Amino acid sequence: MSWSLTALFYAATLGKGAPTVTEVDGSTEAAVWVPLADVQGEAPLSPAAADALRMLDRVKAAFAATR
Repeated sequence: MSWSLTALFYAATLGKGAPTVTEVDGSTEAAVWVPLADVQGEAPLSPAAADALRMLDRVKAAFAATR
């Protein structure tokens, strides 16, 4: 078996109201925003998602150090 994965992770601050996906019948139709609180801790993560959270922690720390 051979497979590959392309994963995109975005850090975002959402405004008021429910987030929506406006593309219909496309590749992002099932995309959802997942709050960090829902994936930190005991949630099983793919290696790519675990790496993304570690990178986000480093970026937050670097940003906080500049303040």
